[in-house]
Amino acid sequence: TGYLCGAKGWMKAETKAFLSKFLLTIVVPCTCVSGLRENLTREMLETHSFYSLLYHVGVVPFAAEDSYEAVTLGEYEAKLLGCVPGAAAFHHQRRTTMENGLVYECTSSYMRGDRVRLDVCFQKSGTSFTRVVD
Repeated sequence: TGYLCGAKGWMKAETKAFLSKFLLTIVVPCTCVSGLRENLTREMLETHSFYSLLYHVGVVPFAAEDSYEAVTLGEYEAKLLGCVPGAAAFHHQRRTTMENGLVYECTSSYMRGDRVRLDVCFQKSGTSFTRVVD
């Protein structure tokens, strides 16, 4: 896991091969994590939800747009996830905003197709989505 605050004012946190199931990159504006950035450690990223860490400094999600795409893994991603190049995977992207409309998170992740199941439930009152990890 690594994190940095770039010159353009965005912090990037990467988790590579999380339990050999996910490759995750999260990018957030440095202004949203100013109270967190100075104290952020690898252990915190590995043991806490990133959202719980953001909530701790007052960043609360309001809306998010997700997309999931079936892909085949390239050599780099396959190596990190412990599978062969060309293996099936999901590429997930998320853009999350606060109530004031500020985008505070952009996420890109790869999930092994043989270790993750996506379930969607449609009801009159709304839609629910579940990601099940083997």
